[in-house]
Amino acid sequence: MKYLKWFIGVLATLLTMIYVVLFTSIGNDLLKPFIEEEIQKQTKLDSKLRSFSLSLSDFGISLDIDKENSVFIDGNFSVIEQSFNVNYKLELNKLENLEPLTQLPVQGRFHTDGTVDGDMKFIKVEGVSDVAQSKTTYKVELTEFNSTSIIAKVRDAKLVSLLHLGKQNSYASADINLDINFRNIKPHELDGDILLISKGGKIDLKVMKDDFNITLPKTAFSMNMNAKLQGDKINYNYLLRSNLAKISSSGVVTPQSLKTDIRYGVDIRGEFRVNGKVKGDEKKLVVDGKSDFASSDTHFVATLKDFEPATLKATMKNLKMKKVLYLLKQPHYADAIFSLDVDINDARSGNLKGTVISNIKKGLLDSKYLTKAYGFESKMPQTTFKAKTITILDGDIVDTKVDFNSSLVNFDIKRARFNIADSSLVSDYKTQIPSLDKFFFVTQRHMKGGVDIDGQLKQDDNLELTIHTKVVGGRIDAKLYNDDFHADIKSVQTIDALHILIYPELFN
Repeated sequence: MKYLKWFIGVLATLLTMIYVVLFTSIGNDLLKPFIEEEIQKQTKLDSKLRSFSLSLSDFGISLDIDKENSVFIDGNFSVIEQSFNVNYKLELNKLENLEPLTQLPVQGRFHTDGTVDGDMKFIKVEGVSDVAQSKTTYKVELTEFNSTSIIAKVRDAKLVSLLHLGKQNSYASADINLDINFRNIKPHELDGDILLISKGGKIDLKVMKDDFNITLPKTAFSMNMNAKLQGDKINYNYLLRSNLAKISSSGVVTPQSLKTDIRYGVDIRGEFRVNGKVKGDEKKLVVDGKSDFASSDTHFVATLKDFEPATLKATMKNLKMKKVLYLLKQPHYADAIFSLDVDINDARSGNLKGTVISNIKKGLLDSKYLTKAYGFESKMPQTTFKAKTITILDGDIVDTKVDFNSSLVNFDIKRARFNIADSSLVSDYKTQIPSLDKFFFVTQRHMKGGVDIDGQLKQDDNLELTIHTKVVGGRIDAKLYNDDFHADIKSVQTIDALHILIYPELFN
């Protein structure tokens, strides 16, 4: 009996000590430095536990994560019922200090406060926030610590502030409203809506110029997106409008399997339209479309496997070069009709297989513009041209054959071999000038006859160009190696030279 009394006494003493340490102000003061030290270890910041109190039914914590960021929590709880009612407040005035914790590039400020009520089976979180200078309210419900519903309303969030939070430059400004109503986010039982509306959007022209060297006209935009979550699927509609372009997309996406069945459309100022479908899943995704780019009849089908390019088939018929130059805001160098056929049955890097064939017909240089642009002393003659290229893709090797013909010069390449792996190029070439006199606008001298030139071009770490021609009864062989130029001129006949230059044939 004596030992039993002794055991009960020891147990009572231990329980009293535990109570005093855990649930009294004296014990809280003893625990405070140890808790603060552990927080500093976890945050790797000079955190200060300003206040700490814990009793059998309530608690309060005031924590300075650092000098600019603080957390306040207080509330009450029931150990027996395993229930709680907690108030929280986060005053994060310098988010960039918290990057070691967030592991995300962030900056700026973020404030939120609210309540957490519930027990171990069901928890409800309600709060307000000023994220991105908005007026935001949110409500989250958790069942057995798994989110089951989320409701949030964001009003007048500033796009510039959102970009700033993510350490991005202010490429654009806009006011954003967002409604999220996820009544159920359990896997396979999705039920909810998302509505996103932006208004008053403007592109920052200076930032676009400074960061991307892109010059844009004054551009305003608005954006709408609504989505419905149903079971495993998300059904959505998206529309972006601006004075530059209209972009739309709609369809069904299954996030778990990445199964996709959507339609898309792009209309750039009524000058360029493309629309089509994206269908498939992670293993195989097919993107097809058609376009009237520069008055062409264009169709394409691309296949991706595991989101890597697999195949590509495309045809472009009767593209008008004049319209391409206009869309690119380039001068009117020429008119021509361009066609293209692409058949790549293996688009994997290092394993390319396929052919690309292009044709240019009805080409006509703008002689008036070129004469003025290049300051020729006499008018450039009317010049027509046509061309055909055939390219064969084989692994890292791209072999191209070129046949270019014009009323000024003909240019042929039997084989230009480009190695994608090391960016090297080896190519032959042959140039035919049937009439030197047609180049009077450049030389300012009338001449008779023509000239043929051939050679080879090599480009890797060095540039090597060879030039061979038979002219004026002799031969010229020349070589350019980087900045070094060497030429051998053999057996040139003065009579022939004088004849070409339309001089009296005075001596031989």
